Amino acid sequence: MSEGPLVLSHRQLVSGLISLIMGGDQAVSPILGNLGYVLDGLEIPMVDPTGNRFVPDILVTRSDINLSLLIECKSGPDSVEEQQVSSYLTMQGLEVVRQGRLTVASSSSHRVDAVFFVLSAAELLVRSAVDAVLALSKMKANGLGLIRVNQDRTSIQLDQLSDASLSASLREGWNIRFTDLPLERLPYEPSSPDWDLAQSLLQTLKVFFLERRSSFSVEDVCRDSNGLWAYLPDQHDLLRRRVRKMIDNLRGTAFKGWFARVAGTTDQWRFTRRSTANTNVQIAFQRREYKYITLLKEHKIPTPTDFADIDQLPLPLTTFGDDEGFR
Repeated sequence: MSEGPLVLSHRQLVSGLISLIMGGDQAVSPILGNLGYVLDGLEIPMVDPTGNRFVPDILVTRSDINLSLLIECKSGPDSVEEQQVSSYLTMQGLEVVRQGRLTVASSSSHRVDAVFFVLSAAELLVRSAVDAVLALSKMKANGLGLIRVNQDRTSIQLDQLSDASLSASLREGWNIRFTDLPLERLPYEPSSPDWDLAQSLLQTLKVFFLERRSSFSVEDVCRDSNGLWAYLPDQHDLLRRRVRKMIDNLRGTAFKGWFARVAGTTDQWRFTRRSTANTNVQIAFQRREYKYITLLKEHKIPTPTDFADIDQLPLPLTTFGDDEGFR
């Protein structure tokens, strides 16, 4: 019996590709990494030759052939504008080096390919936009690849790539079960919904609490909650603001009385409830975590009233993330 179309969030698709670049799991063969590609950054804002702004999901470089790939991931039938495709196809190598802050052997001869990794739900729209742009021959300057990601096979549908070895690899097909890849490699991104962000933040705060840390900063939380933080430099300010806002909401709602802001600061907090091996305290944390994320998934803004009787509620049968520390 054949399986239905692969369904992933944008973040999960990006996470899977990162694993194919960086490896890190014994069960994962880093196909792109083995071909010589190195991850340079995620969500890097760029400006194309006509002044239009766009943000590639992934930037990788293969230094031995002086080539970068601007990778865009499309997981669903959201709108794909021809202007976005045009930006990818006309971005000059010298500008990618400058705007991506790359170190390469020769900036003036650096090449760029535009590569679209798509799920079946997005393929038709992306292909239509690509075909429309390619019809204007003057718009194309870079190599191009349109790559379909299925459950058990990843293969190229449009091959105008500059890298012959990458082209040959994709023509043969990558026989990878995509859902077996570490799809949480990127725990959150700038566009992640609040509940996605909260899940990672609360897991991190839980670790801090169990480690008996006396205090923590917004930088501590960002760095420890996202293992790819160093690859998101252009998004740090935005993510710090979101994290700071959520921590302040947590301290006034779900975790009121658990931690407080350090006097005279805007991005440092201290635990006011002492960590303990007492099971009741650990269960209390778990209840608050579950309720807070559930409210966000229901598109509700958590308030103090939502947690007034939280300790009288039964313990949830399921939890979000790894609760091993509470067993």
